[in-house]
Amino acid sequence: MPFRTGIRSWIPEGKDVALGRNELTIANLLKQQGYDTAMMGKLHLNAGGDRTDQPQAKDMGFDYTLVNPAG
Repeated sequence: MPFRTGIRSWIPEGKDVALGRNELTIANLLKQQGYDTAMMGKLHLNAGGDRTDQPQAKDMGFDYTLVNPAG
């Protein structure tokens, strides 16, 4: 049964699951307009929590974070 988004399966094994470092995020857009940005909670936009080779919340435009990176 498909979800409302039309996505019928999760990311296939062996594929990159991280948000790319060059992706434009809402946080980046807000920073461009002079806002401070923050996020709290689970970070499901990278592939491994504390893996330094993966983008972290600050790389995604957030100035302040309180994150459980491992989910």
